[in-house]
Amino acid sequence: MKYNTGTEVLRFHSKCTRERVIFENFLLSYVRPTLKAYTYFKLLLIFPIQYYITTYMDSIYNYLSMNSTELIEYTRSLLPKDNSLTHPANLTFNKMGPLPAFIWEDVMVIGGADGKILTRLNSAFYREIGPRFYKIFGNIQALMVISSTNKMRKNDFNFLSFGPDFPHVPYEDFSIYKRNFIGSKYRYETLDVYSTKDYTNSEGNSDVIVVTSLSQIEFLFKTILNNPKSLLRKSIRNISFDLTILDGTEELLENKFIQNTIEELVSRSSNVTKLSYESPMMFVEKDHEDFLGCRWNTPYNSVLWSFAKFQKEFYEPANEIFPNNVYFGEFLPIAEQFDYIYSKKRLSLSDISNLNDFENENPMSTYANSMHELGYEQVIDIYYDGIDLNYKRMNEISTDKCHDIKIKNRDFISEKNLLNTLKFIMESMIDQNNTCGDSISTSFLINGFIETEYISVKDFETGYLNDFKTSMILINKPCKFN
Repeated sequence: MKYNTGTEVLRFHSKCTRERVIFENFLLSYVRPTLKAYTYFKLLLIFPIQYYITTYMDSIYNYLSMNSTELIEYTRSLLPKDNSLTHPANLTFNKMGPLPAFIWEDVMVIGGADGKILTRLNSAFYREIGPRFYKIFGNIQALMVISSTNKMRKNDFNFLSFGPDFPHVPYEDFSIYKRNFIGSKYRYETLDVYSTKDYTNSEGNSDVIVVTSLSQIEFLFKTILNNPKSLLRKSIRNISFDLTILDGTEELLENKFIQNTIEELVSRSSNVTKLSYESPMMFVEKDHEDFLGCRWNTPYNSVLWSFAKFQKEFYEPANEIFPNNVYFGEFLPIAEQFDYIYSKKRLSLSDISNLNDFENENPMSTYANSMHELGYEQVIDIYYDGIDLNYKRMNEISTDKCHDIKIKNRDFISEKNLLNTLKFIMESMIDQNNTCGDSISTSFLINGFIETEYISVKDFETGYLNDFKTSMILINKPCKFN
């Protein structure tokens, strides 16, 4: 009886295997060529036409936007003036209306009035409400995420050659064509990111201001900090700037321009501290990053039969990672930095002045400790004996963290502009004779993702675990005036 039962199981398994092979051959022989032909058709005809139409419409929109103010003023000048609409000469106004400043402050808190709007009403509101409103900006955290375009170009070329992994779920084909067309001219890209993790109950969350957009970061350093009359500028006591590098870390950190800029700025002041540290090796889930050929036909790692987490929900196909986002495992340091920021540990990092403290307390230390508590070294050793006790737990931790990070916007930037932007920010923060001076404490952190070529652990059910580390540079300048 057992023999017959075992035989039936083997027959069923053999039948499933044959059906899977037949289905895979059908997909590779008929479906994929059809998708490739459709992709080439759009690539050669539809996308170029669509690109030039959208470019033309964008130029018209920008032109009208720039000239709309002049057009409105000109139109008003043509209209007859109605003197009845002017205020009588003897009419006077209370600069803040019938309510005193403390009532308006209660309106902001209880009624949900936007303090930014109130401060723009007139100079009285600006002087009275401004200091109360802008005090929440005492500690400002900027997070700038950059990457070389190398991986993006490989990703996009594969997509434009073979199509998406899952044609039956949404994907952004034209935006990827446009991204590839424009991105091929640039060395780097900047990403405006955010975390979907709920930090509502995090300690100190209410007074954490995180700036992630490059345009807002530039506005902060070039406009607000350079305006000595700005109430926001006077409210700032601490600025922390984190530069996260997803791809091309070693190339950027070894750049002589960056190295010379850092060394020159640090050498100018005795109270500026520079610390460098490489994290220990850790695991991160990185699966299906083969961009050389058809991803349906990759030996031992085809997306057709993979149970990898293409999105946060298990076993749900998605084109979010490939081709839309490009990056996934590289998001892990960003997830850790958001945790670090909202737990207020990043603010404490500004006070660190010795390497031992930096090694024990940095954005990657919590994750590194969790990996080693789960037995990072043991997993490597025992996997090759056919045992991987904590592997899946490590996989779940890393994938969940990476899926928490989303891209809001991305822009391209030339190498020259990127280096000049970083130099300007570093000079503004570190040089005592520059923008921040001695009145604002500053902390500049570089955290770059470095992936090894070695795949430590592979599981055919859930994917790969890759070794990675991050290279960090911390530059702190304390405030002389408390």
